[in-house]
Amino acid sequence: MGRMGRFYYARASGKAVCEIVQKVTQFGIGFDGLPASLRHSDILTGNNLAQLAALEQLPSREAAMAYLQDNGRVHDILGGADAALALQEYAKTALDADEVELGAALAVLSVLS
Repeated sequence: MGRMGRFYYARASGKAVCEIVQKVTQFGIGFDGLPASLRHSDILTGNNLAQLAALEQLPSREAAMAYLQDNGRVHDILGGADAALALQEYAKTALDADEVELGAALAVLSVLS
């Protein structure tokens, strides 16, 4: 059970419940720190966005490209049409599997594609 505000509460169970581990001494960038194209994505879920918002910072384009340099799927996506959407779909898959570093790198590239 989670409090939403005033007298509203939400009950979550099953796949609606996720765990986001955060360091106690450092704060994430928050939802406002995410690029608008990610915040308003039709692909990424609220849980996915929360995983990204919990990060201290998003990787730079250079760091994302270095992390993904040997990823053949990314090279195929970047060479095709609608790269931004395909990268967000791949990011969602990674974040759903708790591969936050991969998901963050893909999300950054989706913004810049």
